[in-house]
Amino acid sequence: MFLAGLGLMAGIARRRLQRKNVS
Repeated sequence: MFLAGLGLMAGIARRRLQRKNVS
């Protein structure tokens, strides 16, 4: 469960970074 939560947080953070990069 802990790993799953970390993966979810990392995925969301990565998506946010990618969206900003795409700008």
